[in-house]
Amino acid sequence: MNLMERDLPLGGIGGIFYNYRRDSLELKASMFPKILQYSTISEYKQPLYDLLARVRDSGLIKTKAYKKYKNQIINDGKIEVKRSLSNSGYGYNSYSDDLSTYVKLIFPYRNERTAKDFFEKMLNVDDTSALVSYYILLAENKEEIPTALKEKLVDDEENQHSLIEELDEAKLFNTIKSLNISQQQFAKSKLLANADYEKEKDSLVFLMKRDFKTDKGNKDAVMYFFKIDKDSEYSGKSEVLHYISFIKPKDGKKLVVDYYDISNGYGTTVDETKELDEQIEEIINLAIYKDRKRVTPTSRGYNGYYDY
Repeated sequence: MNLMERDLPLGGIGGIFYNYRRDSLELKASMFPKILQYSTISEYKQPLYDLLARVRDSGLIKTKAYKKYKNQIINDGKIEVKRSLSNSGYGYNSYSDDLSTYVKLIFPYRNERTAKDFFEKMLNVDDTSALVSYYILLAENKEEIPTALKEKLVDDEENQHSLIEELDEAKLFNTIKSLNISQQQFAKSKLLANADYEKEKDSLVFLMKRDFKTDKGNKDAVMYFFKIDKDSEYSGKSEVLHYISFIKPKDGKKLVVDYYDISNGYGTTVDETKELDEQIEEIINLAIYKDRKRVTPTSRGYNGYYDY
């Protein structure tokens, strides 16, 4: 703080503020609210707001510590909403932590008129991270979820997994249960996010689910198989298998969020020389033994053979 009063560097600002170890956070929290005087400088604004949200989430400062800067933060948040909506208008979405940070900082003032205006306009953006942050805060405070927010997160199968993962992280298990999203629905949502999938060109269908036991721990697991029919102007039409598996919970009705195994983004091309069941069996066997150490070649010896 003493150095900043004498001179303000404009480069490498992130390196100053983005160390989030607990001991470092406690030290940085002591700089608030005084350090917020520099948040009007463009290079400092987002790093300082991000840090403020982090120290507040960690319980190291109270909301009243930045009350003096409330109107400035709300106005900056509204500008960020406009920026996000403008980007969407050009056919792409701006997904960043910026809007999520504003959601967290403005939420304590949600009943004030200017803050209400921010949240009403934010419901029009397609920034999943920010929308999920808003949903989590409302759920934690047991407040009504706006219909528009439900439509963007709960009803949109591409966003369901993001919401459920964050609800699980926040330990809002009853909220997850109330959504009535099945394990198969969650599996599809997760694969849609992970797979090389173009919504306008490709189609994804559920094939089947298969039970299996893991080699390590002998645990009961289930794998969900989906098929994407791709139509590329470069490579033509193709069929690709995608899969995701989960360890079954003791409570059979509980939704499992952490997956056991998942296909890579490009999946497995359907081999027309094999029966589909044969390919699926090969994939399951790889999942069963995935925790075994494999013998792999490390270097080729002088005699042409690999050393193991």
